[in-house]
Amino acid sequence: MISFKKAKIVSRKAYTWFVGFFIFLLLLAGSFFRFYLKTHLDGNDPKIQVFFSQLDKVLVYFFWGLLLIVLVYGFFYVRLFFGPLSSLISKASAIRKGSLNIKKSEVIKESRGEWYQLDLSLNKIWKDLKTKKADVEKERNELEALLTAANDAILAVDRDMNIRYYNAPMALLFDQKEEGNWGRKLTEILRSQTIIEGFNECLKTQKSQRVQAQHEMSVDSAIHYFQVSISPFWDEKKSRTRGAVAIFHDITDHKKLEKVRMDFVANASHELKTPLTSIQGYLGLIKEKNDLNDSIVENSFSVVESNLFRLNKLIQDLLELSKIESTESVALTSVDTKVVTENVLHDLSGQIEDKKSKIEVIYEIEKIKANEDLLQHVLMNLIENSVKYTQAEAHIKVRWGELSGAYFLSVKDNGPGIESYHQGRLFERFYRVRDEQNQNARGTGLGLSIVRNCMVKMKGSVDLKSAPGLGSEFICYFKK
Repeated sequence: MISFKKAKIVSRKAYTWFVGFFIFLLLLAGSFFRFYLKTHLDGNDPKIQVFFSQLDKVLVYFFWGLLLIVLVYGFFYVRLFFGPLSSLISKASAIRKGSLNIKKSEVIKESRGEWYQLDLSLNKIWKDLKTKKADVEKERNELEALLTAANDAILAVDRDMNIRYYNAPMALLFDQKEEGNWGRKLTEILRSQTIIEGFNECLKTQKSQRVQAQHEMSVDSAIHYFQVSISPFWDEKKSRTRGAVAIFHDITDHKKLEKVRMDFVANASHELKTPLTSIQGYLGLIKEKNDLNDSIVENSFSVVESNLFRLNKLIQDLLELSKIESTESVALTSVDTKVVTENVLHDLSGQIEDKKSKIEVIYEIEKIKANEDLLQHVLMNLIENSVKYTQAEAHIKVRWGELSGAYFLSVKDNGPGIESYHQGRLFERFYRVRDEQNQNARGTGLGLSIVRNCMVKMKGSVDLKSAPGLGSEFICYFKK
């Protein structure tokens, strides 16, 4: 590829080749003409020899005359044809460097041919590049202003985990003086294994990730909690991820409020449990010491016992939920699906017999990686809800299986089903579906919230498939 700085060399080479080519033609034509005459004339005739001697002189003069003409013509021809090339190459070089001044760049007017059209095209390209450059610069300034003004910390890395950009809040988070481009490895700055694994997973799967992490900030020497959303950059040309960007949303205040709420619920539940136990004890003693033949008294005692049982169940669920939420991490071990299922069915045997429900269990897998206590809570609440909210002699199907590289637990019933507008809030605390068919089915509204929190602690998820009249199916997914 010819360099832009060699435009003059190109002209000299073109001139040399042009002159050399005509010299070659002249020599070839003269030699051929002399050879032709010599072969057709008698070389022994003295007149012929004199003729050839004079012819050689004529050819020499003719050669030098034509050569002079070729030199002059070639000079003007090469200058006319290759002269604009130097200017055009210089202009292209200036466009490449972004330093061309269109006002000082004169359009070639020596010819209205291809060079002139090329010069006009280069000028148009430069004007378009200036316009696009101005637009890109404007968008870049707007984006930088937006990122700088953002309250959340923003961090971008390339596909090799080298830090490419971070804004001011991110600089404050990692005790840097100003925002900019580090060019360092992410692992040199971040010590949180959770965030690093999130970046690795994002770059590997090309899917957005969301993780929670904590970091001690030097600005106040306090632990801050962050919800980190990591999204990949996609390279269309190479069909691969070009990097990833993470947004660190500070949820420290939310965590503090959440802790206050959990502490309040736990303390209140503990405080309520003691007097409730005393009330139940004294109620039993009063029943033993008094005659309950009176139907009014008997009904009154029945109502009190029923409400005490509900209140005690509510407190027990609140304590269990607070315990699960306050646990930072749980140990996951290999759990036998048949053993844990049979234990839960044994504990719920009374309720199952009362409703005459039929429980079908299918074991397609023997063991899963989970926490046995939390898994028992999940099974207990899902099966208990299916028994509670279905009609007598209902059919409930419990299935352990494998799907799309993950294990799952499915609890499906043939009950009345759940309307779609309830399903979005079904896993919230104290949210209960109230309908005419289930007026007698009383619950605390915490069972499914416990299920969801248990699955989150075990790094899994829970899903619901339901429609009115078609029953409900709760599916819990576990990582392999």
